[in-house]
Amino acid sequence: MTPPSERQKRFQAIATAYDALRGKAKFDGGRTYRSTSDDPFEEELTRRSNAYWAHPSRQAGYAEHQAQQQAEAAQKEGMTMRDRIVIFLGALVTPSLAPQ
Repeated sequence: MTPPSERQKRFQAIATAYDALRGKAKFDGGRTYRSTSDDPFEEELTRRSNAYWAHPSRQAGYAEHQAQQQAEAAQKEGMTMRDRIVIFLGALVTPSLAPQ
């Protein structure tokens, strides 16, 4: 036999789940329920605002981080502008050195 406190806890969990399914309360993060507000767009605006401010570009040090990543990528690329100019000039001069 299940104790009354356990039965009451199960009943409350089921009732809360049904309220969420019926739209009387909103499910929030898997742990708690909160009632709906009068403004139907408030939740969406809050979600979008949080996502906007959570983006890495709005965090401190993002510009320095981006510059460092770009410098590392250019270094890994290996071929600098000087290397490209040397190859271009070599390709330009080589045909003129060929025997005729």
